[in-house]
Amino acid sequence: MSRDKGELSKPRPRVYAQNREQLLRGKILDRYPSLRRFALDAGIPYSTLMTLLTRGVGGASFDTVARICHALELDIAELYCGDQIDDLRRQAGKSAEISRIAFGDKPENLRK
Repeated sequence: MSRDKGELSKPRPRVYAQNREQLLRGKILDRYPSLRRFALDAGIPYSTLMTLLTRGVGGASFDTVARICHALELDIAELYCGDQIDDLRRQAGKSAEISRIAFGDKPENLRK
C-alpha cells in the first residue's frame, strides 16, 4: 500500500547504532582479552555478566551496572541516555543556573 505525499506519517522510533548491551560488550572487549577476564576484574560473576549482555541491562541490578561502568570508566548516564546525554547535561546546567539566579547560592534559600 503506497502513501500519498500529503498523508501524515507516524513518527519513527529513534534507532541507535548500538544498543546498551552491544556498547558494553564492545567496550569490554576493547580493553580486556575476554568477557571472563573482565568479570573477574570487575568483581562480578561471569554468569551475571553474560545474563546482562544477553537479556539486557534493564533487568540487571543497579549495583552490577555501576560496577561494570566503573570498571570501564563509563558514565552510567551515557549508558542509559546514549547520544542524548549532551543535551541533558546542557539542560541540567541551565536549570542549575536558573536556580542560582532565583534563589542565590545559599542552600537555606532553597528551603523557603
